[in-house]
Parts: sequence; C-alpha cells; structure tokens
Amino acid sequence: RKITVMAIRCKAVFVIAVVFGVAAAFFIIGSLGPVSNDVLFHRMSWCVVPYPFDHLRGSKGGGGKHDSFIDESNCDIFGRNMVDHDTEPQIKLKAYPTKHVVFFAEIPQLSQSEGLSRLYQFLLADLGLHFTSVEYPRDMIEMGSSTLKFEIAIGYRDSYEESWHLLAKGNVSRTLHCEHSSLGSGIHSCEHFPLFELGSCHHKSYLVNMMFPTSFPLGDTMDKYKGLAPIADLIVYALHQTKGFTQLWFSMKLVFCPLCAFFLVWFAKRLTSEPTLTQKALVFLGSCLTFYNIPVELLSLYFDLPWILVLNDFRHGLLITALFSFWIILIGEHRLSADPQSSISHYWKEIGIVSTASVFFFIYEFCQRGIQIFFPFYSLWNTWLSRIVAWFFVGVASVCSFVYLLILLVTATKVYWTLAKKQRAVSDMSESARKRFESLFSRWKLFLVLTLTVAVVSVLSIFLPVGLFHVHKDYALYSGLQFANYSLWNAYLLAMLLLYSPTKGSGVLDRSEGREVGDGGSDEAHTFQKFLAKHSQE
Repeated sequence: RKITVMAIRCKAVFVIAVVFGVAAAFFIIGSLGPVSNDVLFHRMSWCVVPYPFDHLRGSKGGGGKHDSFIDESNCDIFGRNMVDHDTEPQIKLKAYPTKHVVFFAEIPQLSQSEGLSRLYQFLLADLGLHFTSVEYPRDMIEMGSSTLKFEIAIGYRDSYEESWHLLAKGNVSRTLHCEHSSLGSGIHSCEHFPLFELGSCHHKSYLVNMMFPTSFPLGDTMDKYKGLAPIADLIVYALHQTKGFTQLWFSMKLVFCPLCAFFLVWFAKRLTSEPTLTQKALVFLGSCLTFYNIPVELLSLYFDLPWILVLNDFRHGLLITALFSFWIILIGEHRLSADPQSSISHYWKEIGIVSTASVFFFIYEFCQRGIQIFFPFYSLWNTWLSRIVAWFFVGVASVCSFVYLLILLVTATKVYWTLAKKQRAVSDMSESARKRFESLFSRWKLFLVLTLTVAVVSVLSIFLPVGLFHVHKDYALYSGLQFANYSLWNAYLLAMLLLYSPTKGSGVLDRSEGREVGDGGSDEAHTFQKFLAKHSQE
C-alpha cells in the first residue's frame, strides 16, 4: 500500500494541533470565565461577658447550646464592632480581664446574606492582626517574644433561627511575623497567619469565637501592653472556591471521565496477548487519569466530606506518578539500545526518583490536611520544628522533580539527534518500507516534542500555581492554568491511546532482507521499536 511521508506528517501535526488547541481553549475559558477563588472579609466584633467564657459547654455534632457561642444576638451591651480604630475600644479592652472578652465573627451573616454554598468546596481562614502602634511589634522583635496563644471554637448553622452547633474547638498558638519598621505611626499590620481550614463547606454559616486566656506578648512585662491593649483590629480572611469555577470543573470531569474510560477500554481490547512495556504503562496512565476524572466531589453537595481534599491530593499524586513514569518509559523504549520487550526494572532509578517526589509531596499534604480533618486549626508551619520538617519534604520533592525533568530532557535530546542520524538506515529498504519508516521517524519526532512540552508544562504546573495563588493572588490566571493543564492531560492521553493502539493487518516487508519487520496485529510504534533495536548495532 502506498503511504506518503507528507500524509502521516500532516496527521501527526493535526493531532498535536488538536491537543494544544484544546488546552489553549480551556486556558482562555478559565482565564476569562469565573475565577477559581474568592475572599470574604470579616472584622471581628468583641463582647464583654460577666463570667470567664468557656467553649467546652458546647457539644460537638449538633448538641451545642445557643449560649455556648457569642454572636450579635446575645452579646453583652458593652460589645462593640472594632471598625473605627479610635482609642475608646482599646481603653475598654484594657479595662477588662482577657478571659471576659470574646471576639466573634459570623461567616457570613445569615441576616444579611443567603449564606455559603456547598459549591464553595472548602473554607480556608487567615487572621490579620492590627496593632495600635508600631512600637508594639518593634518591642516584640527586640524582646524575642512573638508567640500568641488563644482559645478558639467554630460553630455552624443552616438558618438564622437555628441555634449554633459546635464543629471544633481547641487551644492554639501562633508565631507572629511582623516587619521591623521605624517609619510612620498609627495602625501596624503583621502578616496574616492561618486560623483554620475546613475540607468541606457543608453549612450555610460558620461562627468563630476567640478569646485570649492570657495577655498578649509582652503584656506581663510591660504595663502599656497589659491585657488586650495592643489590639486595634482583628480581621478574618475566608478563602473559598467560587460557584462558577466548581460548576465548570464538574462539567469538565463529567465529559472527560466517560470519554477517557471508553477509549481506555477500546485500547485494552485491541492489545495482543503480550503487550509491550509502553502499552502497559499507557494502560496504567489511562487508569490513573480515569480515576482522577471521576467527579467524586459531587458527593460533597449532599454529604459532609471533610476528607475530600486529602482524597483529591492522593488522586492527583497518583496521576502525576503515572504520567512521569510513562514519559520516561516511552522515551526509554525508543532508545537505539533498548529492547522492545524490556522490563520495568530497567527504569528503577528514574521511577524511584518520581515515586520519591510523589511520596514526599503526599506526606506533606497528609500531615497538613490529614490532621485538619480532625483538628482544623492545625498548621504545619506554626513551630520552627514543623517548618523544618515541611521544608524538608517540599525541598526533597522539588529537587527530585527537577532532577527527573533534567534526566527526561537529556534522554529525549540524545534520542532525537540519534534518530536523525539513524534515518539513513532505511535507504537500503524497498520503496514501500522506506516510506513507511521515514513516516514513522517523522511522526515520532513530532510526538517526542509533544511529550516533552506536556512534561515541562506539567512540572511547572506543580510549582507555578504556588506563586500565582499564594503570592500574587492572580486567581484568573490560576484558573486558566488549572483548566489548561487538566484538559492537556486528557487530550494527550487520548492522542497516545490512538497512536499506540494495535492495528490489524500484515507487517511491513523489508525487501532488502526478504522478511517482515512488523508482525500481524502489532502497532506501528512497536514495529518502529523493533526496527531501532534491530539496527542498534549498525
């Protein structure tokens, strides 16, 4: 049969254009569509109670009493919203013992809002501290006293008439990080610190109650900082996923999940009794991506699933491991010295690096979010020891990721330039075989470029969102990258399933030696691998 090099090149270029076209389209949709996250700002009010406040009087799981929480409806007459920054609130605060002052914030106020939506998926809260003067943080730095201890409880309800129910409570300590500034006067802000994280947003409204059992840092040694005198304002920043982003994300999963599952089953049925290592790795990759595509997050719309974030981290890590392992096997199996029937043990070093990075990343996430399932106030970055452990896990995983990427790029470069030289080996073949293998050479080079591009984008997608999300707060660009990367993985998998699907029919006859190079029922990629192995010694 007549196969032209130009025709197969055009097909390969078309497939690559479709893959990146899909990713570009979803990047535009994500960037111009609904942003991924939104932040709710709540200034905490404060209330003076005639008795030392005790959160333990509430019972977890729905039995909490209404008076076990302080809100606007039962606040003492001296309660006041700290929003005007004048001196009077601080004078009153200083006049009362710390255990008689309760700070509270309702997220959001059901009397003025419809409440939170379960489509928000999670609720992550930071606390911002504002002080009455720049001298206080300056004195903290000089005295080396910056540990803040407080008691906190979270309640929830689903209607304005309903009583508050206790969700979680605990004693928490945080280390304040304040910039040393000798200029200006008035309100001074320190860095926000993590307050709590809820793995699901199952209820309409949440209430935060806080109290400080002891004075602020330096309050025991300096009279001007006694009690709560340094406080000018407390602000809760509540971050959540937006409705539009969640709906679009669910829609993508509902489309890609059955699509990938269908082509994966179709591909598996066409495999021979002895599939190649590349085909086995592709089946594993397809299974992991299909598992990741299953929209289990839909269950959070009906059930309270605080562990859903940990499950998503596990699925994402498993997918990344499968992707990285597939790429190193794919390129490794096309080295001129490679045996098409080689074992996965030949790649134990590369896969070991990938597995180490994935395991360390997951351990970090599990230590953070896994504990937050039971104690939402936990922060891995609170103490110096836990920060060292966190940086160790993140650092090892990051180094392994970039070492893997370097190995992949070096291996791919060697294969690419060696293939260009090896094309001269087809000159002795018959015309039909020569055209076929020239087309395979051209197509493999194009798909090698596609694989490397997807690999680089995937590695960057692990680290780049950290800066966009936590530093620059560019949620629009972050949304675009999330959608583009997710669609790119699915489009790439479908392209690989079509490329490596076994074709029925006779092999390619190498008339220069009078025998077939490919056997019936094998895929063209496998035939290409056998050709490289055959000519590896020439």
